[in-house]
Order: sequence, then C-alpha cells, then structure tokens
Amino acid sequence: MNKKHLSYLLLIIVTIGLTSFGFKGTSDSDKGRLSKPTVNDHFSYIAINQILMWVANNGDGSHDPRTGGNGFYWPGGKNATKSAIFEDGLIWAGKIGREVRMNGNTHRQGLQAGKILYPGKADDPSLAKYRVYKIRKGWEEMPQGLERAAFEKDYNEWPVADGAPWVDVDGDGVYTQGIDTPQFVGDEVLWYVANDLDPSRSARTYGSPPIGMEFQTTIFGFNRTGPLGDMVFKKYKIINKSDNTVDSMYFGYWSDTDLGFATDDYTGCDTILSLGYTYNADNNDDGFYGTPPPAVGYDFFQGPVIPYDPIKYPIIIEKNLPDSAKFDGKWIKGKTNLPMTAFPIYVNPHSIFRDPSQGVYSGTLEFYNYLNGLIWNGNPFINPHTGLPTKFVVPGDPVKGTGWYEGPGWPGGPPPGDRRHVMCTGPFTMAPGDTQEIVVGILIARGTSNINSIAALKRVDLAAQKAYDLDFNLTPPPPQPKVTAVGYDNKVVFYWGDNAESYEGKDPLIFGFGYPDTTYNFEGYEIYQYRDLAGTDPVLLATYDLVNGITKILDYVDVQGENVLLPVASGSNSGLFRVYDLTTDTYTQKILRNGSPYYIGVVVYAYSEYSAPNVLKSTHSPIEVFPSRP
Repeated sequence: MNKKHLSYLLLIIVTIGLTSFGFKGTSDSDKGRLSKPTVNDHFSYIAINQILMWVANNGDGSHDPRTGGNGFYWPGGKNATKSAIFEDGLIWAGKIGREVRMNGNTHRQGLQAGKILYPGKADDPSLAKYRVYKIRKGWEEMPQGLERAAFEKDYNEWPVADGAPWVDVDGDGVYTQGIDTPQFVGDEVLWYVANDLDPSRSARTYGSPPIGMEFQTTIFGFNRTGPLGDMVFKKYKIINKSDNTVDSMYFGYWSDTDLGFATDDYTGCDTILSLGYTYNADNNDDGFYGTPPPAVGYDFFQGPVIPYDPIKYPIIIEKNLPDSAKFDGKWIKGKTNLPMTAFPIYVNPHSIFRDPSQGVYSGTLEFYNYLNGLIWNGNPFINPHTGLPTKFVVPGDPVKGTGWYEGPGWPGGPPPGDRRHVMCTGPFTMAPGDTQEIVVGILIARGTSNINSIAALKRVDLAAQKAYDLDFNLTPPPPQPKVTAVGYDNKVVFYWGDNAESYEGKDPLIFGFGYPDTTYNFEGYEIYQYRDLAGTDPVLLATYDLVNGITKILDYVDVQGENVLLPVASGSNSGLFRVYDLTTDTYTQKILRNGSPYYIGVVVYAYSEYSAPNVLKSTHSPIEVFPSRP
C-alpha cells in the first residue's frame, strides 16, 4: 500500500482515538506495510504544542502505529491531521576489534524494551513497567477521566530505578515519592528505556550481532507559541553495558521525511547549524499543505562528547569547536561536543543514493560507509560544483541560490521525489561503562514560499539552540484563561476569568544588561474564531487591552527572508472586558446557525519593550461552541 494513502487511514480509524498502547505479534515494519509489533512494543505520542508525534520503546519514531503510516503531524497538536514525516530513528555503529557492528531504527526497529542487567543479559522485555511513560505539567488540574488517570499513573510510577530523570527536592540522594519529583524538562515529557541485545532484531535490521547498548530516551516539548511551539526534542542517554570497547563509533539520526505529498520533496543540510531538512520542490504541496508548504528539519543540539584534542580530532580546528562540552546539563572543561560530521541522502529510487540492504550483514557495512560520509559502496561523494570529495550531500543554500542544492543547484540531478537522509556524528570511542548523550531537535516552520520556509526553519533553529544552551530557562508564556461558552438563539456568549492579569514574566535573555525593565507584563486579550479545533485560519475578532498608552506593538517579522517591522498586537486602550458575543460567522459573514459548531478562543498577550520578541502570547486553544435556542 502506498505510504501516503496510509495516512488517510487516520481519518478513518476514528474509533481507536489518540491513546498510548502496545501490541504483541511479529515485528514487520518495512515501509509501505502496516506494523506488526512484537512483545511489549509500546507506543505513545507527544502533543503539547503544535506538533503531534508518535514514539515507541522499540526505537521507532514519527510513525503512527494505528495506520503504519506517517506519524509526525503539524499544525494543530492533538487535533492535527496533516503529516510531515513518515518515520525516523537513531542509528549507531562502531568497531569491536576489526568487526563492524551496527543497529538502529529505520523501516525496521533494532531495540527491545527494558534495561540491561549486566553484560550480555537484558531484563525481561515483556515486563509491564517497560512501557513509554508520559507526564505533563498541570495534570492535577485536568478533569477526571482516562487522560488524567494515565498521567497520574505514570507520574506516580515514574521509573527512577531504571534511569528516568528526577529532581532530588530534599537533597538526600534517594528518590522519595511525595517529596522528590519527576524532572520536567519541558511541559510534557515521555520516557522509556530499551536495549539492542535481541539478536533476532539486530540481525533483521542490518545483519549485525548486537553491541550491548542501553538507551534511556527522553522526549519533551513546550506549551508555547513561537519557535518552541513548532519543535520537539529527543534526548538519548546511551550506555555501553557490554564488556567490549567500541572504537570508531558513530551515531546517526535517520529520517524518511514525507512532507505532505511524498513524491515532490527535496532535501538539504546546513553544516554550520548541524541541520538537515526537507522542503517542497515547488510552492504547492498538492492535497496536503497547499501554498506555501512548510519545511521540516532535524538538528543536533548536543552531539557526543570527545576530548578537546585537536591533534587526535582535527575537526576541532576545522569547525572551531569550543573547549567545553555540555553533558548531563553541565558544562565540562577540556571536552567538546561533536557537530554533524556527514550528511548522506537517499533518493527513492537511485543506484548511488539508495537505502542500505536490510536483513544482511552487507547492510551494516553499507550503512557504516554512510555514517563515515561515504557512498554505500565506500566511494566518496563528489560535489558536482567543485569536483572534490565531500561528506555532505547538498550542503548549498537554496535561499541564496548558492552551492550544491537540489533543483537549480544540481544540474542533471534527480527530480523531486521521496527523500531520506541521515545526520551523522563521529567518530568517538565508548569503553565498557561509558555513557554518551545526544539531543536531537525536530522542527518545522512555514515561510512565505517553499524556499522561504527554509529560511524560516533556520531562524527557528537558531532560536531553539539559544534556548537549549540556556537550559530552557526562558520566560513562561501568559497562562491560558478558562473560557466558558453559553449558546443562545443564533448567538454564542463566551466569557473568561482574570487569572492572567497578574502575569509578570522575567526575561533571562536580557536580564543583567542594564535595561530599565526586563519583565513581560500582561497587556490584553485577543479573541479569535477558527475554522476547526486544530486552530486553522485564525481570525482576530477583537482586542481588549489595558488603558496605559500601549496600543499598536511593532516587532520584526520574517517576510520573504527579510526582517520587516510589523504589528504583532494591536490594542486601542479599550479597557478590559471578559465577555464576547459572537453573532456572525466571520468566514461566511452570515448569522450563526443554531446547532452548528463554531470554534473560538481567547489568547492572552504580554509586552516587554526591550525583549525579543516584544510580545509573548498564550497558546491558541480553540473550543467548540454551538448556538441553540434557549
């Protein structure tokens, strides 16, 4: 079955709904087939912002277990229906002696649930505790029901003993439930532990014996607008629990990015940002994202740690890497984090840019060549512009029209189509007991055209990298007011509380630089109508703001690659109101029809004169309302 047709099943299998669940059966998750997961393969999803993304404790990512199709949806969060990624996952490979071993998660999965007890011995993967856990800030305030109960269960059973991150509130080094707490990196956190010791899974992926690695994986996101609202993060803690030293080791993050319609895509990379991305070849993603289509990408926000030794690692000088590395939330002097070191792509179908063979050991050697920045057969990639070998395929700039990039930047290159790519980083060594940590960000952005979306994606990436370097100690957005609606004859009246009006948020990005004010302060409300619960096509109906002389607020907004000063909030010193009567459908300009659904929401905005951005807003949270006769 065509993978794009599979995504339509999402709209059909409505009875399944959004939940987390597991399967038992025989693994068979090749592309184009519905998955048949195995013992305790457990799936869940993150949907705290504009993204809904599926994950599994067998290492699978961005793949919907309900359909066997695309599993990264945007925009709309929990209500999103348009998809941008078919599947993705982590790859690892290295040498034990002279033997190359390799495993990972592509169209087949190489992990089983559970931790490693001692070298060569994995715990029972069928144990119920080896599921995907999911916790969310504020779950205690959710209404009683299945969703709240699931959050409560995972919060109370948070598997600290298996490696889940936690906060030692009382500082005694022992996790005490009721005192110590799970660690919230973002507003929603998923966690699981898995290992690569199942020889049948390892052989089925690329024909290699297992290495003996344990993977503690944290997935997190933020309930924000702006760059962090269009991004999720995966933090992998990888422990060598074998008796062997793994030399010349590499990690790769593989992705089959199907941006809406699958066969009209291009891909590229930015070697400075350690960013790999996919974008639409033309300005219309027919049948999915329309015009303009977004761009989707991946970034190594934190790469493996190596000694700061420029002689042993020439890349330190080549990339001007710093002499300190981030690891486990701390900066370590005398080390550095590796960036992206290679970027191969697959063009489906193609004899050079092709998928490695699955289920046979030759696939291990082919993939290891890719991780080293070589063609699958060991030959170098050649940049058609320079005629020189390169480890980075299509590293040019489609926005500026320079260098080697798909389309006009690759005369005689492949036509638009189905693309896959691998972001690679290495080499490094892992001795028995060594731990490495990498953080991958998955982000999406829409500009004013298919090409401008790349520029928008890079700006989102830069902002997110800065936030990550600050450990996400950023200003929280204003709280979302609770909106209540009452339906009347051809009219809906909705109202909300004043909980957001005391909001003050310190901006750590400007604190300490001598500004007279470093605080975001509540400024007003914006009332919106939407086309659906996903928040499509929001229309501003009214703004109620403080009487303080602050009206139209200008800030720099990206327009076709240029920063243009535009209004981002438009008050009028109206004074504050907390009620609104909706009588006309703004989309049809007709009176509301009794019994028909409409979608409205209230957004709070706060202002800081010296911050960037100047305005912080609460998230769009549409609710469904119905006018009806009293």
